[in-house]
Amino acid sequence: MIERPPRTELARQPASEVLPRAVQRAYRRTSKRMTRALAELTGADGDAALHEARKAAKRARYAGEAVASAFDPSASRFARQMKKLQSVLGDHQDRVISRHVDRELAMAAHKADENAFTYGVLYARDDQEAARLRDRAARTWRRASRRRYRRWLG
Repeated sequence: MIERPPRTELARQPASEVLPRAVQRAYRRTSKRMTRALAELTGADGDAALHEARKAAKRARYAGEAVASAFDPSASRFARQMKKLQSVLGDHQDRVISRHVDRELAMAAHKADENAFTYGVLYARDDQEAARLRDRAARTWRRASRRRYRRWLG
């Protein structure tokens, strides 16, 4: 069986057609999720939408990297753009998590009759940084979604 694996219909098609379609699907998912995330208001729903977009960008990046050796440098450029987007969205997610931790620590300090002011300051700082990263993600997406990075997809 290992010497002669079963060939599906997809395996019979040329890689030059199949691989770009697979990357295109991953990109379309990223595009839909970024559009949805940037249309969401800020808050928990917006944060969750950006997190979903990050996961989609990660898949698109890995898809581009997986086929890069089979195509010209265009696939590598596409993957680099998805990596930049994934990175910004990952930084945003880190701030979202930090805000939750800040809040939990503040509540624990308050329950222990300790001063929780510093946690409030940290929360505000993380909240501002998350907003800045959201704006940066929008700019990064505008650049990453340019047609020139996807021409090789057909």
